[in-house]
Amino acid sequence: MKLDKYLQQQGYGNKEQTHKIIQDGNVQINGATIYDFHYQVLSTDVISISKEVKKVIEYQYYMFNKPDGYVSSKSDKDNKTIYSLLPNSMSNLSIVGRLDKDVTGLILLTNNSRLYKFLINPKNKVNKKYEVLFSGNSKFIDQDTSQGIVLDNGYRTEPFTIEILSSDQAIITLHEGKYHEVKNIFSSLHMKVINLKRISINELILDKTLKEGEYRELTEKEIDSFMKLLPKK
Repeated sequence: MKLDKYLQQQGYGNKEQTHKIIQDGNVQINGATIYDFHYQVLSTDVISISKEVKKVIEYQYYMFNKPDGYVSSKSDKDNKTIYSLLPNSMSNLSIVGRLDKDVTGLILLTNNSRLYKFLINPKNKVNKKYEVLFSGNSKFIDQDTSQGIVLDNGYRTEPFTIEILSSDQAIITLHEGKYHEVKNIFSSLHMKVINLKRISINELILDKTLKEGEYRELTEKEIDSFMKLLPKK
């Protein structure tokens, strides 16, 4: 890993900030001061940062596995919220893509307002994927959804895809986020959603090792998969 990337990963700021730290001679590796941004850091290297340099945590990104029975809100007088499962240090993070109380699975939490606004804007057509347990005859799913379908309430959805896994399980992928949309789609196809779980947002896939109610920071690769979606400033 390059030295500037290492410093970014360790919380010393963005590319510009870490380059200045290196240029100012604040990084010592194996006893020698390093000025090269591209120095390849090895796992055996002994790295020290000058005490004057403070960590800068500009943005935070977390994957959270939402359990059933919690609402995607910071406060609710009648229900438990997902923030009751998180430390106070994460109370400033925004929920990217809220889930209904009875829906489980992937939630992205971040304080990057630019990314947040991009991901929740339906015009940007960011795909979300759900595992669906349903009841009813799956033969009704076997129809063209490339132009969307007309729901029972008369609304025509955006295009989506459904992959049948078994007689009562399917994967649905869509980029729209209307209220109860997945449930309404299945209802209009003469089926009922029994259980619904979000498993991905764009390229971010729910970590199977993450138990319900648990969270973890996103990896650098996972963060980059979102950053490349944003238009250049």
